[in-house]
Amino acid sequence: MSKKFFPLSPGFFKCPPLSRQEGEHLVALGKQSSLDFIKHANLEANKDVVWNEFGKKQNVMLYRGVNTKPQATHFVMLCAVAEVAGSLEEVAAMHAYNTPEKLRKYVNDSEDLVDM
Repeated sequence: MSKKFFPLSPGFFKCPPLSRQEGEHLVALGKQSSLDFIKHANLEANKDVVWNEFGKKQNVMLYRGVNTKPQATHFVMLCAVAEVAGSLEEVAAMHAYNTPEKLRKYVNDSEDLVDM
């Protein structure tokens, strides 16, 4: 049996390029997910989920969400809240891991991540 390595090496998966239609679908899905996230980000206004304080690390509050509606699937919802001084564009740039190098640096700098 071969030894398993984690995380997997870059380029481990050989993926065919997306078609134009597949790319457009994924971009639209990402935009809709972002809008849904913003819509549900107001912890007090969202009555579908009850948020309870779960912990704090440095200046980041962590909340655990419990869905009040019956669900066919069960998953853990977590929300981290922190205050950041900067414009929306600056904050977005902090989380833009649009190259493998940027993502790798983020994973290496994060003590609580194994792979992403």
